[in-house]
Amino acid sequence: MNARIRHSLAVRRATLIYGDLNAVRRGTPAIHEVRLEKRFMEKRNYAIGRWAIVVACALGLVSVAVGQERKLTLQEAIDLATRSNHTLKAASYAVAADQEKERIAKSSYFPAVTNDSNFLHITDLQRVEVPAGAFGPAIPSSNIFLTQGTQTFESSGTMIAQPITQLIKIHQANKIAAADVNLSQATFTKASTDVVFRVHEIYYRILTSQLQKEAVQLQITSGSENLNENTEQVKNGSLLEVARVESRASLLEAQQALLTTDMQIADLTFQLNDVLGLPLNTKLILDPNVDVALDLPPREQSLRTARTKSRYASTQSITGWM
Repeated sequence: MNARIRHSLAVRRATLIYGDLNAVRRGTPAIHEVRLEKRFMEKRNYAIGRWAIVVACALGLVSVAVGQERKLTLQEAIDLATRSNHTLKAASYAVAADQEKERIAKSSYFPAVTNDSNFLHITDLQRVEVPAGAFGPAIPSSNIFLTQGTQTFESSGTMIAQPITQLIKIHQANKIAAADVNLSQATFTKASTDVVFRVHEIYYRILTSQLQKEAVQLQITSGSENLNENTEQVKNGSLLEVARVESRASLLEAQQALLTTDMQIADLTFQLNDVLGLPLNTKLILDPNVDVALDLPPREQSLRTARTKSRYASTQSITGWM
């Protein structure tokens, strides 16, 4: 009885350890299979993790490659260009540099403070020898050596000088510096005007190209329907094959026009991103509602300018004839 109990307990213990009684009887431990399955699960989880990382990186690269979208109105585009355009930044840096040069030139009017300091150190001093008995009997009783000076010598001088004879030269230098500042500011103003004009031009061209794209898409839709109708009529014998070929050629021309328009829009968007200082792959969604406000001079001023130009042209022609 006790032997049977011990045998059943041993079998249960083997079942707990090896997993299966039949496996124990066959002599093949199930724990080896459990370990293999565990290793397989670990490798699968590791592979899934690696593929998840690869997919995440790929999605990130795709999102970067596609670029982010940005909605812009015309005024927002102008403001962004005046803040972020690379040409305007370079022109503003040139203005700041010329202004600093002008400040340096103006500083020449004020007194100049200079300082001249010297420091001298010697390792040994000159000595004067006084022999024994030089001043009388036993005075001094032995030779005496007297040192001269000190081992360290310091000197410092500060001077304040007001230029008088060079004031004319300084004045001319200030005039040149002021002229350089005015020139750089005029260059910056011209660059700002060119950038604003460029933003207007590209913005309107993109809107026009988008309208052309919509028109071409409608033309493609109409051409497809026309081609289908002509194909059916040719099958029924009520229309010649030439008409179907012509409709197909018109459809292909419209598709080619659509492709050209898409390329033109992509090129203009690239140019506008460059002018605005945005990443070149940014997708722009432009507001088509544009309020065009032209800053025109008054009528009297326009007439006066026209008369002046006409008189100047007449004078030039008479002078050339004489």
